[in-house]
Amino acid sequence: DHFNLKISWFTDKKAAFCIIVGIVVWKCCGYYAMFFLSALQGISEEILEAASLDGATGMRQFFCIKLPLMLPSISSVTALAAGLALGIYTEPYLLTSGGPSGATTSWILLLLILDLDMELQWRFYMQ
Repeated sequence: DHFNLKISWFTDKKAAFCIIVGIVVWKCCGYYAMFFLSALQGISEEILEAASLDGATGMRQFFCIKLPLMLPSISSVTALAAGLALGIYTEPYLLTSGGPSGATTSWILLLLILDLDMELQWRFYMQ
């Protein structure tokens, strides 16, 4: 409540989810950018020069030459990002513990919560 601003970042479902997504994207953005940078640097200057001689302009070179040559890197980044999205645990747990109302609960966090709940029940019944 600084400067008379009431920001409900972690109490509003949409805001909490967007913050988690933003943090994860920011965390991984540089890592994935290195994949794309290395793919772009791996494109031979001779190929681009030949495309220029054939009359390909900047956009045409990008969509017809650079993008197809970057497809292996794009597919690798897509697979890595999908794996990260399925395995996200740390950010929702540390920031919101899965709240508000389960809006930021990932499936791994849910499994951990259910496992701990079952373990506590097991210990209670075994006493």
